[in-house]
Amino acid sequence: MARRQDEQRGSAPLMAEGKSDAEVKLILYHWTHSFSSQKVRLVIAEKALKCEEHDSKLLDHDNVKYLKKILDELEKVLDQVETELQRRNEETPASYIQYTDVRTLHLVPKITEELEELAASTVYQ
Repeated sequence: MARRQDEQRGSAPLMAEGKSDAEVKLILYHWTHSFSSQKVRLVIAEKALKCEEHDSKLLDHDNVKYLKKILDELEKVLDQVETELQRRNEETPASYIQYTDVRTLHLVPKITEELEELAASTVYQ
């Protein structure tokens, strides 16, 4: 579908060279005539990122099916981010920070023996 749209516009598809359609990671839902959308497409093209495009009409933005599709894609992205954060945390555990659920987007300090000793020895006035 994205290639058909690019052919209609007369431009090359935004895909990295030598990559198959199955390897596309970036999915862009946009309104073709939007200036902001064009800026995003320009950055994607400059960085030679692989991208699958879906044109969305302005009237679709209130469509329940469209909104559901966007939320499903967002959930997939959040799951990937959470998995990556967990992997990085396991590979290089910090001594004082613990990653929590990515959906809450906050960090929780780890209580270590050193911090407990420091807190016990600190005199507050």
